[in-house]
Amino acid sequence: MPRQFVGDICAELWFERNLIFHSHGFCFQTERARSVFDTRACTTRNPRLTAAEQTRVQQIQALERRHGC
Repeated sequence: MPRQFVGDICAELWFERNLIFHSHGFCFQTERARSVFDTRACTTRNPRLTAAEQTRVQQIQALERRHGC
């Protein structure tokens, strides 16, 4: 995890969630995501996540809401 995210729960959750998408070739559109993740080899805007990854993304999103991210 990049140092700029350590200690900031919202940033950590954002990074973890987006790392899952990045691992499947997601083509990020936001400047923030493009500044963190290399999108030169992106392949999709609709990645196929495993059931476990989908569950984890849902958990992260719930934590983001709980923390007001």
